Amino acid sequence: RIVDAMLPLLRDIQDSIEREAYAQEIATTLGLDPRTLLDRLRATERAAAIRVEAAIRERQRTPTGSDLEAYLLTILLHHPDLLKTVDKRLTSLGLRPIDEHDFSTGYQMIWHAWHKLLEQPECELDELLPPDMIETMQGLSCEALPELSLSQWQRDVVRTVLRLRERKLRESIQEAQMALTTAQSEGQASVQPEISARIQQLSRELRMVQVALAQR
Repeated sequence: RIVDAMLPLLRDIQDSIEREAYAQEIATTLGLDPRTLLDRLRATERAAAIRVEAAIRERQRTPTGSDLEAYLLTILLHHPDLLKTVDKRLTSLGLRPIDEHDFSTGYQMIWHAWHKLLEQPECELDELLPPDMIETMQGLSCEALPELSLSQWQRDVVRTVLRLRERKLRESIQEAQMALTTAQSEGQASVQPEISARIQQLSRELRMVQVALAQR
């Protein structure tokens, strides 16, 4: 217990020679082998360095759309009862419930299969998905998740859905703006009002999602 209490104080000493001298003095006073105490000190320093490095990598990591989709499905596969409460929360925010449009093609298949199994548990998975997608779905089902309460998971799922939608809406707006620019440059006057209306609609949806995100 004394050693454990002293190790953080020793790690705070910047000069390595001075730090090891203090460690040897403590070991001698306690009747310990100095090498044992030094090895333990170095081990705690390595562990602390690894934790710092991991935290930095996590802060720098920017999830891709597919990462968020996989994360969302992983949570739902582990906690299927969340779907109703999350859909209710999204509806209260003026947004649509989770549906296939929140996923790209591959994950859409898993979403549909999982949804089908919720409604008809007697269905066989191999009737709903090809072998490679079954493997992907099983991998998501087996992925470890941290221990959180259902209310915490509910908030996390809602936040993940909102982030996905914000990203998809931004991409759709950018594509529509490019289409409008092309139509204008090519003199396609007949399609411009439709594209402009599409941009306005997407922009309204984006503002609603951003307002919901600000409330999280």
